[in-house]
Amino acid sequence: MKKIVLMMLLMLSCVLMTEAQEASYKIIIEKDSTIKYKLNGITLGSREVRYIVYEYQSKDPKGNDATISGVILAPSEIVKGTVPSDGILLYNHYTISALDEAPSSEIDRLSGAIMCSPLKPNYVLVMSDYIGFGSSKDKPQAYLCGDTNARNSLDGLLAAKALMKDKDIPEGRFLFNMGYSQGGTESMFVAKLCDMEYKDKGITITKTFSGGGPLDIEKAYTEYVRIGYCDFVGAIAQLIIAYNEWYGLGLNYHDTFQEPLASHVQEWFLDKKIHMPQITKNIGTDSLSHMLTPTYFNVESEAAKTLRKMLREKSLMDTWTNPDTTRKYFLLHSRHDRYVPVQTGRVIIPWDQSADQYGGVQTQPRPSCHRVAYTDGCRHSALACTLLRGRSEPLLSQRGEGPQHHEGHQDTGELGHRLAQVNQYQIGSPAD
Repeated sequence: MKKIVLMMLLMLSCVLMTEAQEASYKIIIEKDSTIKYKLNGITLGSREVRYIVYEYQSKDPKGNDATISGVILAPSEIVKGTVPSDGILLYNHYTISALDEAPSSEIDRLSGAIMCSPLKPNYVLVMSDYIGFGSSKDKPQAYLCGDTNARNSLDGLLAAKALMKDKDIPEGRFLFNMGYSQGGTESMFVAKLCDMEYKDKGITITKTFSGGGPLDIEKAYTEYVRIGYCDFVGAIAQLIIAYNEWYGLGLNYHDTFQEPLASHVQEWFLDKKIHMPQITKNIGTDSLSHMLTPTYFNVESEAAKTLRKMLREKSLMDTWTNPDTTRKYFLLHSRHDRYVPVQTGRVIIPWDQSADQYGGVQTQPRPSCHRVAYTDGCRHSALACTLLRGRSEPLLSQRGEGPQHHEGHQDTGELGHRLAQVNQYQIGSPAD
């Protein structure tokens, strides 16, 4: 009898532990809201959503436990059960520098554009703030610390799935992992961690969309130093600061940066009150030689070696062992990107295969179903291409009819015209 009682108690404890694991979240805000997508002050679309800000447990770059916040945007039609859910869009946010830019603080332009699309995608959007924003705002941000932000994103997804289950919000069939700029890098690290650490946690990614991100951060930094400039020079400073704060590089900022940045690291970056365009304006140059001290242009200097060594240790491909070659990816980058060198996205492409040419777009499949496209437009046309691709292809692929090849498009210099061309190029028709 005692054995039976003990066995029943053991079984009950296992059930309670499982429920506790599934309910590993805390709701901070839950409300019905209307999101709007605006461009140049003009509202292009709106949608009713259930807006949920929640907290969950993850890790910081040092492996310590951390409370992270995230956001769930669920279309009201899905919440009410009037339309089925097609799936989840795990959205990895782009470069931000101020607390009020975090997903839990505002509905950013890209997520708003996805949800408010005329296509009305029936997907639930899940976004992590990453460490350094929202509930972890007292910590430095881990800018381009790939594994950390990817873990924050995946742990946020697991918590969101548990929350949605408790709220009877259906998950749907598909899971799309996407991001642009920093988010483009993080989406690939998410795919990497899914292969290496999250295989047994019930996460199966349908496809990963990665746009305009530095997939090889050391190569990106090396290219910046080689060419000597960057239109988004503040992001390079943010990268160096994040790696120094979290990985203990021991850099003295007055020995690393020139004025005026050297005296304003706390105010411009660590306080997280200023947006990146203003930071770049404050730095006052797009020249790295005017922002960094000469020692960082000497490849033999200890400071340069220390930084490059850490960038290499945290790289994507060198730490991605036994990748799942059945997963599908779509990568896109502008050939004329002055923010992120296009070479940094080529680290996963087998260039020994022949490429097909379709106007201004080059596609190159590989055995693991990867596809890469390089546009002749500016960085923002590539962003639009990724955005429209990310919100349209799921609607096609769920029927197994996604387009195989696409017509090219040219950069006209007019955003509206370019968007229309990209829209035509990306969406195609079910018969394509």
